[in-house]
Amino acid sequence: MSKNIRIIVLVFVIGFLLVSCGYKKIAQEKLSISLQNINITADKRIAYKLKNNILLISNEESKNKYNLDLNLIYKKTSKIIDKTGKTTRFNIAYTGNLKLKNIDGDENINKSFNVNGEYNIAEDYSDTINNRNTAINNIIEKLSNDITNFITLSFRTK
Repeated sequence: MSKNIRIIVLVFVIGFLLVSCGYKKIAQEKLSISLQNINITADKRIAYKLKNNILLISNEESKNKYNLDLNLIYKKTSKIIDKTGKTTRFNIAYTGNLKLKNIDGDENINKSFNVNGEYNIAEDYSDTINNRNTAINNIIEKLSNDITNFITLSFRTK
């Protein structure tokens, strides 16, 4: 019986230590940045989605007020060409140049982001469009995650 009690106590102690390890998600803490103006130069649909994703990390109560400018450059290239010379897969690349400018001071933060995706050409044109839209949505999600992670980590240390 004594052995069973020791095992039970040991399991509770290990469980307690793991629960109280101090792990905390980054997103739970409020950031010390307020994004006042977000200007994104890109397709309207892409700019709208990126702006909404980036605004999620802005803290309106912060004293650090910044303007965000993002210039996206789109490039589409053939990735795979078959024997007849037809493209069967395209590569899509977005290059984003991010500029964070402090409203109250002279501080500027610049960063470049590159995100790639690809999609297959289907037999039906509508399937090709759906493949392209899925690839673009994945690129937007990856780009917005990269930007928000960069901003979060940049202002976490300040």
